[in-house]
Amino acid sequence: MTFERNVQPQAADFSNSVVVRLGGSPVAGSVAETSDGVLTWTPGAALAAGTYDVTVYNVRSEWAMTAHSRLTPSRIRHSVTSEPSGRNQP
Repeated sequence: MTFERNVQPQAADFSNSVVVRLGGSPVAGSVAETSDGVLTWTPGAALAAGTYDVTVYNVRSEWAMTAHSRLTPSRIRHSVTSEPSGRNQP
């Protein structure tokens, strides 16, 4: 997820800022700020085919660090159609 400006977590880090769900169940993964204003979610395992709901929240704009700088949650859907070739091959 790329923001127009740098963001800060509302907690100690971004670990709870991106939630990915498949069929309503959370998908294990980790979140890192890979550069200013860019949060990258990495799945804990290869993703199965399906439609994933991604919610980004608990972040605030670094530009205006006030009580009103919290950003509105953002939701997107992403479809995975198949596993990339060559993955999980012996």
